[in-house]
Amino acid sequence: MIASVIVATLIVWQQLQPPIVIDGVAEPLFDPALWSFWLPWFLVVTLIELMFTLALYMRGRWTYAFAAVNAALGAAFAVPAIWLIANGLLLNPAIKEAVLAAGGTWLEVSATITAVVVAVIVAWDAFDGFRKAYRNT
Repeated sequence: MIASVIVATLIVWQQLQPPIVIDGVAEPLFDPALWSFWLPWFLVVTLIELMFTLALYMRGRWTYAFAAVNAALGAAFAVPAIWLIANGLLLNPAIKEAVLAAGGTWLEVSATITAVVVAVIVAWDAFDGFRKAYRNT
């Protein structure tokens, strides 16, 4: 639940209070064009994950249905995130240009590491949900 709140807060914060300044201009981390669909998608998925967490808390235990919903929500977040990362569409182009102009060569490595971390976290979370459901049967 806390992770969902942090993710939603960071998505909105990076747009409203851009954390990176390039040549005196504050730039959001994520490509502003993603607000047309993808960033709202991630916010909606995060909100649904919050509601899921509350439903799970009210139920009091994991079931296979909860595990399946958890896995689906993880996939709904991870698949587009990894796709955006893999295709170089997640970061603000102004930031990518500034990094490349400064001789930075770490963007591709960072993107790969980030995609792997997202995949591992979501896979572990899905596995853990099914493991907990199994233990409760």
